[in-house]
Amino acid sequence: MRLAPADARALAAGYPWTPVTAGAVEEVWPGLRAYVPPEVRWRRSPAYDAGTRAAVQFDPDRALLLFTAAD
Repeated sequence: MRLAPADARALAAGYPWTPVTAGAVEEVWPGLRAYVPPEVRWRRSPAYDAGTRAAVQFDPDRALLLFTAAD
């Protein structure tokens, strides 16, 4: 999901984010991988994930959000 720049800035400022060491592109559904830029630098925030039912990865520089949810 691409965020509006103001929303990406607010999300980046609202939680502590740490870099994801492994490539997260493999977690993207195969039909959507072509839309993920190869230079994406995902970050995770356990504090953000704790308040949701989804796991979120975020690239604040590109205003991209990847989320996975399981019911």
